[in-house]
Amino acid sequence: MKKSINFILAAFVAFSSVAFNATAAVNSDPAKETVKANPYNAQLAQDSQLRFQLTFQNPDKKKLTIAIKDKENTTLFTETTTNENYLRLFDLSTLGDGKYTFEVLGGKNRYTQSFEIATQTNRTVLARN
Repeated sequence: MKKSINFILAAFVAFSSVAFNATAAVNSDPAKETVKANPYNAQLAQDSQLRFQLTFQNPDKKKLTIAIKDKENTTLFTETTTNENYLRLFDLSTLGDGKYTFEVLGGKNRYTQSFEIATQTNRTVLARN
């Protein structure tokens, strides 16, 4: 009986100490970006682990397309807007690890911002004889 209680306690400690951390880093290195200028005064801010806030200005109220793409250039999200001021919060917690890009496209102008999601799993194992 004592061995089974110790085993259950050890299993509980082992499983309860598993921690999952997901982080995303915004690539702000201008040398790696495909666009040299920011025609929309766009800003991408990470407000929590995998929540991003995209804001930009469209004073001419032109038709702009917002897209999120993965590293294979597959479009995961797309939206079109003519709003003068755009603000949207994106919860990207369901995306897997990898490199992704936000794009704002309009006519000949394009703004892109890359980021990477890397999930880290930490496990603690307790062995008891």
